Amino acid sequence: MAVRKVWALDKSSLIKLATVKPELQKVALYAVAICPLPFAIASGNRTQKQQDYLYAQGRTRKGPIITKTRRSKHIGGGALDFMALDAKGKVDWKNLKPYPEIARCFKIAAGKLKTPIEWGGDWTWKDWGHIQLKVKK
Repeated sequence: MAVRKVWALDKSSLIKLATVKPELQKVALYAVAICPLPFAIASGNRTQKQQDYLYAQGRTRKGPIITKTRRSKHIGGGALDFMALDAKGKVDWKNLKPYPEIARCFKIAAGKLKTPIEWGGDWTWKDWGHIQLKVKK
């Protein structure tokens, strides 16, 4: 019988996770418990000022465009960004292969917890490491 490695979020991830809405925290903690791949939380809640700063990148500030909106669900704690880690705990931003599997774990967790979410990788403009609470209609 194979034993699966159980991953845990590091201290920095837990601090960022604590800034998002409680239902999203629960989804993320469930996801990390069931996911065969390690990941970390890169970003949680943002202020409007922080979002505006990110939005300026690639427009009025140097760098590639990294966000399409000034009205992110990060504002108010309704979204988080995650980053895939290799077995040594390092981030490889060029390797997108782990993101669908990690997102699948978030989706399973959200389903079990009855918390609707959206994954940025399902969008036309891909945001591979983005999970947000889905607005209930």
